[in-house]
Amino acid sequence: MISRISCFNRAIFRRSLRRTAPLWVVYLIFWVIALPLQLLIGFSRVRYEVSDLQSAILTAAQMGSSFVCFLYGAACAWLIFYWLFRSRSAYFYASLPVRRETVFVTDYCAGLVVGLVPNVAVFLLSLGATAMLGTPQPLACLQWLGANCLSFLFFYSFAVVCCMVIGQIAAMPLLYLVLNFAVYVLDYIVRGLLRTFVYGMPDGTDRLAMRFSPLVFLLDGDVGPKAVSVYDNAQSVYHTVSYGFTGWSYLLALGGAGLLFAAAAFFLYRGREMERSGDVIAVRALRPIFLYFFTVGCALVLGDGIMYLIGGQTLTANFFPVLFCLILGAFLGYTAAQMMLQKTMRVFTHGWWDYLVVCLCLILFFGAARLDLFGYSRRVPDESKVASVTVSAYTSGTQDRPCTDADAIRDTLALHSYTVGHQLEIERALRALDGSSYEDGYRQDFYLTYTLKDGGTLTRKYSAPVTPETLGDPESLISRFTALYNSPAAILARSTPDWELRPADITYCSINGPTDETGVNFDTVNLGSSEAYDFYVNCLLPDLQNGSLGSTSFTIYQDGKAETWYPVSVTLDLTDAFGRTFSYSYNVSAAAEKTAAYVEKLGFCTKLAQ
Repeated sequence: MISRISCFNRAIFRRSLRRTAPLWVVYLIFWVIALPLQLLIGFSRVRYEVSDLQSAILTAAQMGSSFVCFLYGAACAWLIFYWLFRSRSAYFYASLPVRRETVFVTDYCAGLVVGLVPNVAVFLLSLGATAMLGTPQPLACLQWLGANCLSFLFFYSFAVVCCMVIGQIAAMPLLYLVLNFAVYVLDYIVRGLLRTFVYGMPDGTDRLAMRFSPLVFLLDGDVGPKAVSVYDNAQSVYHTVSYGFTGWSYLLALGGAGLLFAAAAFFLYRGREMERSGDVIAVRALRPIFLYFFTVGCALVLGDGIMYLIGGQTLTANFFPVLFCLILGAFLGYTAAQMMLQKTMRVFTHGWWDYLVVCLCLILFFGAARLDLFGYSRRVPDESKVASVTVSAYTSGTQDRPCTDADAIRDTLALHSYTVGHQLEIERALRALDGSSYEDGYRQDFYLTYTLKDGGTLTRKYSAPVTPETLGDPESLISRFTALYNSPAAILARSTPDWELRPADITYCSINGPTDETGVNFDTVNLGSSEAYDFYVNCLLPDLQNGSLGSTSFTIYQDGKAETWYPVSVTLDLTDAFGRTFSYSYNVSAAAEKTAAYVEKLGFCTKLAQ
């Protein structure tokens, strides 16, 4: 007879292992092929550096701890707790003379075994493979094992929570998928909607939102292999001596969250009503929460989709269209949620107070944002609290190197204050440009990113109207921004690396342009590392420092005159000690005296850029 007292049941444990056998066998075969076998095939017949072997192992660790564990953890939980989704099997387990605590602990531990034992086996095989190659890598293999185990613990435990909440077999993977990306997607959508009527709202997604969407952060964050290089003065080159795996604090946080999810799943299972197998939400207390969250989520996602279809995201002030789309999306989401919860199409006869509450919350939140009750649009940081500033005219304020120059920070704050103070005037000019041709003018986006002394950041995105009138007005926004953007401090920040350059850092340097005054005959000259280093130090850098090189003009086509064209260009590719690559491009005109003299000696013509 099965014991009532034991907290672990071997019969249930063996049954769970048999149920998941095809899955963990496939998982084990996949990793045996992807890691130890791949290492033996790839490194046994060629000369290699130890760092190359470490890089291969840790790159596999990043892949395993992200995408592979995301899928494998969900599949393990789904197969082990599959019986919860069928009334017959749920009643059978409930009728056993075994405590619910015993059933849960046994099944949960079976999932841990299915996840961790194959990883230990692959770890031992990988360590043996590196030993057969003559360079055993216990640390790299341990890092692979640790990253995979911590990541699996999180994704598996989170999937178990979904199994405890959901009562339908097909709904569990959907809930798991949605919740893993919910914070990242909703943050992106909310920012996109607010950007249509909140002044200064930037593009993109907050870094914190990525952290709450683990798969996104593991793939695109600071978790993964990192090179450790040293500079060889004798040969003037960098040597990569080893690789390490970064992001352990985040992985440990995931492991801790996995334990919390396991505890939450335990208590949810204790209170789960077995007769609700087949319902979308099997825990009674969570049904109202599901209703509200599903309604709000649909309001944002469907509202954003409707805005995109009607083309409203291209406008400058869109509060009422956004509000209408949100309320319509909430209606569709609320209706669908009630249909799933009540298992009927007749949901229009009662219960509309919940929908009205959601609509009221949406109106209050977005209305407060429109009226700037949060102070978002009016906020200009205090100069004493700013550590550095980044000015960008392209896609993101984080692409350029931060500038710590006190005058540059002061000038940026002055431009920011001017932009905030003239909001109505600027928005009126931008609306006048909607639907106009390029010859009449366009909007130039730019970003201001502040790094504060307390470690925080503040980013704003603005658009400046570019017209013949604003270009001719030195007090206009575009003229003020051009003056700031072309200041020597700003040019150096976006056109030079943030470390002391050495000849070995230059991996590619080319000069391209015309060789005569007709502008027809073009040529390309490639420079070696030493020659390119001398060119950079003696020509490019002095011209960048005095502002004669690296400036950008914002013009429009008018009166038959084309935009300014710089036919001679320099491309410089750099690699730092961590293996990161940076590419810089400089357009050369006769104003950059040192650079122009150098390229003219090579046969290039800079007169066309006058």
